[in-house]
Amino acid sequence: MSEFLNTIDEILELNKRIKTLEVIGEDRCNTVTRLRDKIDELEAENEALREALDKLARLGNEPHYGNSHGNVIAQKALEKK
Repeated sequence: MSEFLNTIDEILELNKRIKTLEVIGEDRCNTVTRLRDKIDELEAENEALREALDKLARLGNEPHYGNSHGNVIAQKALEKK
């Protein structure tokens, strides 16, 4: 009978651990989802900024890059990734 009780206790303990792992797993999934959403947001923002820099780099000499100080500053900023 004591073996049976030990088995029940072990099963109950394993169930507790499983529930804990499920909570941890959900938290990690939520964190990963939030991080992916933030990455998407930052990539969209980066693209908008790069488009603005490209317009500044060509300002006054479109469709080619210009050679004013402002054009060159924008061109150098576009070189960075």
